Amino acid sequence: FAYIATYTNDSSNPWLDLFNWTLTIKMALGIVITLVISYVVYKIKLPKKALVRLLIVSLIAIALSQLIVQIVLKPLMNRNRYRALMFLDGNVNNFTPWYQKGLYRVDIPSAIPDDFKSFPSGHTAAAASTFLLMLFPAYFDRYKSKKAEAICFSVPAIYTITVAVSRVVMGAHYLSDVTFGALITIVFIMLSFFAERMIANKRKACS
Repeated sequence: FAYIATYTNDSSNPWLDLFNWTLTIKMALGIVITLVISYVVYKIKLPKKALVRLLIVSLIAIALSQLIVQIVLKPLMNRNRYRALMFLDGNVNNFTPWYQKGLYRVDIPSAIPDDFKSFPSGHTAAAASTFLLMLFPAYFDRYKSKKAEAICFSVPAIYTITVAVSRVVMGAHYLSDVTFGALITIVFIMLSFFAERMIANKRKACS
């Protein structure tokens, strides 16, 4: 309902206020979660050198994946969201597969430019950044056990799948959108990890 309300010109629409409130709540929760995680990491007392290396890998992987998703692919592919097709004109013929460039705003009049940024899913790409937990056993000895490795994989997998399914159910994305969004982030995580390992090994060899 908040989404539909954005198409109206009625500033008194209560759903518009709710829409703005949800954005505020998301930002507040993001800050709280960041502080909690930072406190937990501080209390665990992980090895500083390994932690710095992991943080560098994390920042590079997240930055590159979001750059590709938000700056390159979304504007390039211009894919129409499912909900846009339903709420705007109901014309499913405007649907385009993930590998085909979508229509522009002039082709489907819309009040929301975001309607044309379906591929790939930014939310799923961001959620997939939790797969950085998979690297914990590689950097910290205390997590080198089958149980820890299973947890470091299952938690990100469950969270990412949950986000992906929710985006499809909401009509914001198609299955291909969320699949590619997750894969892009995971690929950059692995590439960043292997690059960091290669640099670290070269330094050891030189020393």
